[in-house]
Amino acid sequence: MTNPFTELQNRIGEINEKSGFNQAKDIPEEYRDLYWDRKLLLVISEIAEAQDEMRSGHAVDERYESYPPVPPSLAVEFASGADATEYWESRQTGKPEGTPSEMADAVIRLLGVAHEAEFDLFEVILHKLDYNETRGYRHGKQF
Repeated sequence: MTNPFTELQNRIGEINEKSGFNQAKDIPEEYRDLYWDRKLLLVISEIAEAQDEMRSGHAVDERYESYPPVPPSLAVEFASGADATEYWESRQTGKPEGTPSEMADAVIRLLGVAHEAEFDLFEVILHKLDYNETRGYRHGKQF
């Protein structure tokens, strides 16, 4: 039986496969390192987006949703723009936004890479935690 973390990794991998994001098997061997490099850089981009949310004035734990703009054809059917917006947003699935959402995206990307590369990230984390427990305070660093 797998644990919930590994089940999550597998679910992410299946979604990525269905959505066309898993392409390692289609990449010629001589370009495979560049493929994995790009995947890891996308993790970094999610972390940068998380930081940018805070730079834009959002709290580290603030979560909100964004919606596509109201189509002009719909806006003319309402007495005010606010009414059109309320109607439009009530019928849309909002896109999760904020630092927590971007952090989730980074974890999703990491789990997707692990799934595609065919290793269990949960097992690797447990092994790394066991090692980290043996290390000194701040691992001998200032911060």
